[in-house]
Amino acid sequence: MPQRLTRVLAIVALWCLQGLVFAQEIVDMARTNGGQPFTWSHALWLSFLALVPCMVPLTVGLVAVVERFPLVRGEHGRTFTALLAAVVAFVVLRAVYVYFMNPLVNFYDELPSFGAVVLASFKRNFLLGWIVVGLAQGWFLAERAQRDRLRIARLEEHVTQARLDALSAQLNPHFLFNVLNSVAELVHRDAAATERMILSLSELLRRSLTRAQGSEVTVTEELALVQQYVDIEKIRLGSRLTVHLAVDAAAKQALLPAFLLQPLVENAIVHGVARRRAPGEVRLDVHAEDGRLCIAIEADQAPAAASVAPRGHGIGLGNLRERLQCLYPDAWTLDAAFPPQGRSRVRLSLPLRHAPAAPRPALAETA
Repeated sequence: MPQRLTRVLAIVALWCLQGLVFAQEIVDMARTNGGQPFTWSHALWLSFLALVPCMVPLTVGLVAVVERFPLVRGEHGRTFTALLAAVVAFVVLRAVYVYFMNPLVNFYDELPSFGAVVLASFKRNFLLGWIVVGLAQGWFLAERAQRDRLRIARLEEHVTQARLDALSAQLNPHFLFNVLNSVAELVHRDAAATERMILSLSELLRRSLTRAQGSEVTVTEELALVQQYVDIEKIRLGSRLTVHLAVDAAAKQALLPAFLLQPLVENAIVHGVARRRAPGEVRLDVHAEDGRLCIAIEADQAPAAASVAPRGHGIGLGNLRERLQCLYPDAWTLDAAFPPQGRSRVRLSLPLRHAPAAPRPALAETA
């Protein structure tokens, strides 16, 4: 419902409520003073006729002036002048209504001069007019604050999406360059293996470009990309590379950021196993636990990496931390360790959220 219509309906409701209160006062005063008794229906008719037809349009008009001249820094004099003129008009028009409707409503037993009616209206309605102005200003300030909150929320959403897009734009070329470097390393040694790698790369790019749009994908979708990348690296490294993927069934449809697992597995292979002379192992474990999605990646390191963090982790982990902060502010943890000897470890914990279930296809009707 439009805001202006809501305000008009609220004003009508308030004056109708005041009319009910005034009708009860008429009945009670007639009983107390011992005068001519009033029936409830008669009192209700008089009170509504005295208030609603006049006060509703006057209040709506006064509120419209407040909306037209809001409290703005640097324009207080202009605003006060406009509101003062509106309140004076409110008072005078109320006096006009009382003066000409007196034969029907009997505001006065003997109708005084118009000037006296205007003076009486100032005494009764001048403060009322400013009360209406104050309530309207409060209403508009609350609406403005709500609009500002919504606008800020939308701006923050746009900024977050822009950051995610920028990070993805940085991540995808980084991933592609590494794969192409792998192809370049193999092209002079094994033509058949190079051909298989190029075909695998084509399939990997097709899968990454046709995956569902959005900031998050399911674990199953992300693992398909990881597996395609691992197949490429196995062509290059052969028996030197062993990869174990352990995924809990309860976590397969969980959501996680797109291109989260592949760069981590890539770092583990490129900066760990690929630098070893001996065979090495990469292990990826994904499971759900206590409302969290837990991810752990361990990999054998090269002895030459002692006391030095593997080169190239800047884009991988730095990019990942920024993306996680955008998607899950203060609801994620990431721990990474690259000890001088042994295995590197990266552990992540994210809020456990599942993708909505796909609608089941309708069964065809049979004769």
